[in-house]
Amino acid sequence: MRIVTKLGWIALLLALGSPAIAAEPVVEPHHVLMVGNSLTYTYNIPAILARFAAETDRELTLKTHFAGGKDLTWHWSNARKTAGLTAAQVIEQGDFDLVILQDSSRRSLSAESREEFVQVTKEYQQLAAKKSTRLLFYMGFLRNEKFPEDQVQTLDAMYTDQADALGISCAPVALAFQRCHQERPDLALLDNRTDGKYALNKTGTHQSPFGSYLAACTIYAALYDRSPVGLEFRAAFDQKKEVTFEKEDTAAAQDIAWRTWQAWKKRQQQGS
Repeated sequence: MRIVTKLGWIALLLALGSPAIAAEPVVEPHHVLMVGNSLTYTYNIPAILARFAAETDRELTLKTHFAGGKDLTWHWSNARKTAGLTAAQVIEQGDFDLVILQDSSRRSLSAESREEFVQVTKEYQQLAAKKSTRLLFYMGFLRNEKFPEDQVQTLDAMYTDQADALGISCAPVALAFQRCHQERPDLALLDNRTDGKYALNKTGTHQSPFGSYLAACTIYAALYDRSPVGLEFRAAFDQKKEVTFEKEDTAAAQDIAWRTWQAWKKRQQQGS
């Protein structure tokens, strides 16, 4: 009886304190490559992330492989004119801790293009594994100011299912945009809004400066698994000029980004 009791206590102590079952610590990246298009470079999301990192005393070097209107398939096998390398070559020749992949906003519109997404991201994952580099999806937002539920669900499933299949994570920017639209419809997230706070009334459907800020907050949450709530930097970049926002609005973006990331992570952990 004493032996059983002693073993029981040992099992309990192991269950409570064993490193083998403790949550794995987040390995913070230092050298990051961002692959994408205007959904990332408009109003300079990388620069916002760099300011967030500097504010929190984090070492973060960001490199980019951007081309307007292009998807991950194009990036894989086509060289940017200025860089002369494909995304695959940049990853192969680089020394990155993490590669952030942002695909075309239209990718989820057909079963054929969704299957192409599955295939090309497998190639990125195989190369990343060879280089001991992690991947992170950036779930690009819908270029539709109403953010319709059925389309958002399809986009979410495309990214989340493949993230599960590859064993990687995802910054659920599209879901943050949808949540923000529901909770703060007064805030213009796309640049073609004709009303709303920070509306630009432009032709096209890129993110507004505030949309870029919300996207950066969501990526920050996924990048570090840390809340962006309380970050003091409150701007996006139009060329080199800062476009600033009111504190109450950036606080809302930070809170929405954090809650969205937590909800997405919980779903992934539960296998849904």
